[in-house]
This record gives sequence, C-alpha cells and structure tokens, in this order.
Amino acid sequence: DAHLYWATHFRSHLNVWLNFILYSSRLKKHLALNTQAVLNGAERISEILLKGREAGVFFHSNDFEAARIIQTMILGWLMTLVTEEMDDPKVYSQMMLHQCLKVVQPSA
Repeated sequence: DAHLYWATHFRSHLNVWLNFILYSSRLKKHLALNTQAVLNGAERISEILLKGREAGVFFHSNDFEAARIIQTMILGWLMTLVTEEMDDPKVYSQMMLHQCLKVVQPSA
C-alpha cells in the first residue's frame, strides 16, 4: 500500500525519480549514482528477505537475487502507475504485490 500511496499522492516526486532514471541511461555520473542507490536498496530488501527466510516465512534460495527481482518488479509497477491511465490502480497494485510475493513462495 505504501508504494501505491506514494505514487498517487506524490506523483511529482515519482516523475522526478523517473527523470533521474532516464538521465542515468544517458550520463555516466548519474549511472554510477543510480547503480549505487539500486544496490543499496537491494541490500535492504535482501536483509528483510533473509529474516523472512530464517523465520520460515519465505522460501527463496538466494536473498540478493530475490531482492533484485522484487526491486525490478516494483520499478515497473511504479512506472506503470505514473505512465498509464487505469480504471483501478489499487487492483493493479494488489496484482503486483501478489507477483512480488510469488518470488519468495515455495515452487509448485
């Protein structure tokens, strides 16, 4: 819910962030900064996933890999919220949350 709230209530912040990502694809200094920010975020997500795995709540095998997959899904989720017209962004957000959780659930 926090991502949806942020994307819908602070749309201008999300637009600035997306512009920075665009600049990161064009300017080397922005690329380095974005890379470090992404890796820092992945490390924070990894720590949460490790705790969940140790507690028997999550069942993935590689914390950092799962974190990067979830992080990439969240990026696409937020980009979609700000770049597409939707009838019900909350339904879309619930779908994306479900997909993120699939990354850490046991394989069927």
